[in-house]
Amino acid sequence: MSTCDPRDVFPTSVGGTYGSTGQYLVAGGGLTISSGPSWQSLDLDLASNKEFKEIKSKIEAIEQRLAILVPNEDLQKRFPALQEAYDHYKLIEKLVNDKNKQV
Repeated sequence: MSTCDPRDVFPTSVGGTYGSTGQYLVAGGGLTISSGPSWQSLDLDLASNKEFKEIKSKIEAIEQRLAILVPNEDLQKRFPALQEAYDHYKLIEKLVNDKNKQV
């Protein structure tokens, strides 16, 4: 279970000051998160949430289909050539993106 402090996501209320009374966020499934001083943190059990699993699976499929590289830090530490190849890939990607912005 992961813990999320809503203050990290919504640091200020609508009026610009944190914790103003009457400011609420209503999330899906009827969950109401108060931005007032009555709460400290929100516990989320995303690992067992069916909708979360579906979204995660879809994002992984999109990443694979679009060939989006997700670096494996353990392998990059074990194989310096892999880290070097990834660095070159990121440099080429930046050069291509910068060139496309100029066109």
